[in-house]
Amino acid sequence: MNLLKHIVLLGLCLALTNIAVSQSFYETPNDTVELTGMKEDLQSLMISQLNTSADTIRVKWQKVSEAVPSNWDATICDNSICYASLVDSGRMIPTAPGATSFLLLHVTAHVNFGTAIVRYAVWDETTPAQRDTLTFIVHITATAGITGANDASGIRIYPNPVTNILQIRSDLGTDITFRVTDLSGKEVQRGSMISSVSVSTDGLPSGCYFVTFLDRSKILSTHKIIKE
Repeated sequence: MNLLKHIVLLGLCLALTNIAVSQSFYETPNDTVELTGMKEDLQSLMISQLNTSADTIRVKWQKVSEAVPSNWDATICDNSICYASLVDSGRMIPTAPGATSFLLLHVTAHVNFGTAIVRYAVWDETTPAQRDTLTFIVHITATAGITGANDASGIRIYPNPVTNILQIRSDLGTDITFRVTDLSGKEVQRGSMISSVSVSTDGLPSGCYFVTFLDRSKILSTHKIIKE
């Protein structure tokens, strides 16, 4: 009886320990992103993993499902590489505390209308049992659609690609901050605005960057830009 009691208590302790382990990152803007676009246009959807722990983490990912109309091009990128297709799995480069990793979906519909739904699971490699499922949804219609989070969040950025000056416009009517990070999650620029701001990109090397907008500590949206 005492042995059985000890086994039960040990199992309970292990269960409570597992419950106490918290996720080392959270998804921004959330675990599902959706946009409506036009044929022949490249559509990009990104979900970032913000490292909220005190340690450097490494995020792994694996495809859960894909439903992509025929003749569409669809590829996936993470913070280390852009792949030529929707590959089954990958392992990101380490993400420092307060930095972000990401999964970025590129879709071009070409001649067909329809909807693509792609799902990937992501997790900290030290806690493989704690997984988030990310969902990317792209609708392609015959009429002009909104370009994803830009209009949905009330924030517009242009031109993209950008050469020297990036223009940012906000319809939110409140003071927001923004930060620009490179593919490794390193912050390369920061600022604030209410309705509009012009950001010089002269000092940035050519490549891919991400602009994240925050209202206090709340992340409003994240947008990819290309610096030429």
